[in-house]
Amino acid sequence: MLNSVKLQLAQQYAPRRWRAWIESVALALEHGTPLDEAIAKVRSYAPRELGAIVDSAMQVGAPTQLILDALRTRESLRRSWKELWILLLYPTVTLVFAISIGVMFSSTMDFEFLTEFDLKGADQILATVNDQRQSMYGLAFVIGWTLLVIGTIAVIGPAWALTSIIGGVRVFGRPLRWINLSEILNRYQLFIGQGLPTIDAATAVSRSFSSSAQRYAAEGIERRIRQGTSLGVAFALTSMSDGLCRPALRMLDYRGEDLSTALAETSELLQHMVEQRCRSLSGVMPLFVLLIVGSVVWSVFSCYLLAFMPLVSMISSLA
Repeated sequence: MLNSVKLQLAQQYAPRRWRAWIESVALALEHGTPLDEAIAKVRSYAPRELGAIVDSAMQVGAPTQLILDALRTRESLRRSWKELWILLLYPTVTLVFAISIGVMFSSTMDFEFLTEFDLKGADQILATVNDQRQSMYGLAFVIGWTLLVIGTIAVIGPAWALTSIIGGVRVFGRPLRWINLSEILNRYQLFIGQGLPTIDAATAVSRSFSSSAQRYAAEGIERRIRQGTSLGVAFALTSMSDGLCRPALRMLDYRGEDLSTALAETSELLQHMVEQRCRSLSGVMPLFVLLIVGSVVWSVFSCYLLAFMPLVSMISSLA
């Protein structure tokens, strides 16, 4: 009965598409089915990432508690993901909106009528306007193509692909890597807290991330640990670490206290770093977006205002 209650609590932290599977296992437990049999009956229907977590959790003494803690941590980190994606979405939507206005304005304005007035410098003005139009079309094509590629990778690509692409960007990539590394640290803390030795915990953690964005990082950490590398150095050598968090990761090997507590504190430190970076970006981003969008809009309208100047001069001379 206790296992059923824990799974019902885990259901509250699980993504919507995972809840039906967890509920089916909880109902089977309420009817007296042993945990391993209840999971085995519906294992083939489990979402891939959840199935990997469940398979690894079955190696410890309290699997339902580990599932509950893993999903609770995953939901907590999802808020950091949400905050970061909002920061990414804000400049993207604003830039796309500004470029759309520029493209629409460029495609509707036609200054060929200047040639009918035989104005001096009309050919040069038309050439400048045409260059501006083509550059705006080119910018719109590049932005649109980039968004299309990223959207395609996010929809049909592997779980780790989008994280790898955006994680390579210096400004947004760091907090994205810190979020993923924080979840790996927390997952290690859960398995080591259940009494598994470091090598067995590394295997269980790597298996639990086999269908998620952290798959290759977790596998790399497991490989280094099996080769004799200490846990802190194994974390510090992963591509998700950098100069800001690497010293804290190496200190895992020198903490005299319980390793599970040290892992939890380091994970909390990474989450704090994510919050600090998001706060700083939220203060800088509006000004940055204003400069970029203002430059795009002004470059479009100033070019067409320049095209009207000869016509205004001619009207003024006739008056």
